[in-house]
Amino acid sequence: MGRLTRGTVALVALLAALVTVATTTPADAATRSCSGLSGDGSYSHPYRLGTVRGSIVIRRCPPLISGAGYNTAYFSFALSSTARPTSYIGARFTLGRNTRSAVNPRLLRGALTVIPSSAAEWTGSGPNYTGRYLYLAPLASGGNLRAGGYTLAVGKLDSPLRSTSTPSYDLVLKIR
Repeated sequence: MGRLTRGTVALVALLAALVTVATTTPADAATRSCSGLSGDGSYSHPYRLGTVRGSIVIRRCPPLISGAGYNTAYFSFALSSTARPTSYIGARFTLGRNTRSAVNPRLLRGALTVIPSSAAEWTGSGPNYTGRYLYLAPLASGGNLRAGGYTLAVGKLDSPLRSTSTPSYDLVLKIR
C-alpha cells in the first residue's frame, strides 16, 4: 500500500466535510428569506447579500423554471478576506417526481467564470440528490478564493422535457 501524502489527507478531510454539508445548516448561520433580499435576481440586478463573514442561509428561494429569464438566479456578495479550506457555497434542495432538475451553482467575478457548475459536488445519493456545492478553497486552479466581489449564479440546466422546474431551494454560504 502506498504512502499517504499531505494532499491526500487534506482531500479526505474535505470529502468528509462535504458529507456533513448536505444535510445540515451551519450552527452559527444567520438566516434570511430569499423574498426579503434587494435586487430582482437578474444578471444586471442580482439579489444582494452584502459582505459575507461566517455562515449565512438564504431560505425558500423560488424554483427555477424553463424559459428565458427564469432558469437562472444571480446573487452578489463580497468576501472581506481570502476563503480558508472547507469554505463553500451552493444550494440545498430536495428533488421530487415533478422537480427532477437540480439547482446548479457557478461562481462569477464580473463576466469571468471563476468556478464552473461542472466543479460542483453533489450531496445525497442519486436520483434523490439534496444539493450541489462549490468549494472555495483550495481551487482546482490553485490557491484559495481571494477577497473581493463575486456573483453566484444558480441555474436549471436540464432540458425542459425532463423537468420544467427545479424545487425551491436554500442558498448556503459558509465562509471561514
